Amino acid sequence: MNSKKSSKKGPDVRVILYSGKGGVGKTTVSAATGLRTAELGRKTVLISTDQAHSLSDILEVELSGSPTKVAPGLDALEIDLDLELRNYWGEIQNYVSAFFRGQGFEELVAEEFAILPGLEELFSLLKLNQLVREKEYEVVIIDCAPTGNTIRMLSFPDMIRWYMDKFYPRDRMLFKLLRPLAEKISKVPMPNDELISSAEVLYQEVLEAAKILTNPAMASVRLVANPEKIVLRETERALTYLCLYGYSVDGVIVNRVLQDSQGNEALKSWQAVQNAYLERTRSYFYPLPVLVQPLNFGEILGIPSLRKVAHTLFGEKDPARVMYNGQPIGIKRVNGGYTLSIKLPAARREEIELWRKGDELVLKYQGVKRNIFLPRTLAALVMQEAEFGEQTLRLSFQKKEEK
Repeated sequence: MNSKKSSKKGPDVRVILYSGKGGVGKTTVSAATGLRTAELGRKTVLISTDQAHSLSDILEVELSGSPTKVAPGLDALEIDLDLELRNYWGEIQNYVSAFFRGQGFEELVAEEFAILPGLEELFSLLKLNQLVREKEYEVVIIDCAPTGNTIRMLSFPDMIRWYMDKFYPRDRMLFKLLRPLAEKISKVPMPNDELISSAEVLYQEVLEAAKILTNPAMASVRLVANPEKIVLRETERALTYLCLYGYSVDGVIVNRVLQDSQGNEALKSWQAVQNAYLERTRSYFYPLPVLVQPLNFGEILGIPSLRKVAHTLFGEKDPARVMYNGQPIGIKRVNGGYTLSIKLPAARREEIELWRKGDELVLKYQGVKRNIFLPRTLAALVMQEAEFGEQTLRLSFQKKEEK
């Protein structure tokens, strides 16, 4: 694995991740954003991290695991699992395969088991780190896999940090001396120095990627949704979890919004439903900006159609700008419990109503009702105190008192 850092100088890099439920149009929005930033003179690269890649189809250009030029100033690539396995996972894969063979698994089965769940997400982080470090591009846009995979990708640094703290042999010399004895007792191969070094480099790469993604001046997530109940519920959950992991969300794109019913009663009814969900989206995600992309009854394929999408979404503005600074929801660990902070810029203390319903908080003010999803960590706790100040509602959660 190449861990050398490039000395090449270049501009600061802006990273934008588009996330959302499968099928909402993330790839279209990602490609349109990349095309617009490139046309504004900022060299841009699009990265698809979804195993079911569709970026090639939308751009109408054959893509690979390496950057391919698709328009002036715009390159694109699709994460190639086999290529990244060879580049980053060789030593570790050999060890894991040997471990399973030592447990009596057939060679083919052992090889399959060595490809662990979550590797696509891991390789996405490593590719991001490489592109930012090399500074060849001014804008990196990531077309993420569906929401669950994105959350897993963004939580990967915390998970790998836990495993390294628990299992990484800090005293390398002692471990080297004890390795032969441990192998005789356990009858499984122990990690050698080369493997441990590979794991350490991999760990550092992931931590570097985490630093990039949690820097709000550099990286932000944009949530893509459709005006539908199930889609919006998942998007609301995603906002809570992204804030939990410390990632900045700077906007919401509502895609496929019907603009004209054309006198058709069925379309008119559908439009009314969509308008209600659109209003709910604006109230729930406030103060995040909500951008609307109208429903297109034809396919959006190729550069000309993507240019129209970009113009509708962003107009003359630079899509790479940070659209919102700050976190609408914040979660911090305090005194053995947690404090949940919710930004309410337009609220007054006397008008706020709050109650809990299962794993949700129901918040009502100025005639607007918001259902705030609680992550599992908070849902298992008791809400004890609530205070409002500096346009922020702060809620204290603690463990249940044992009788």
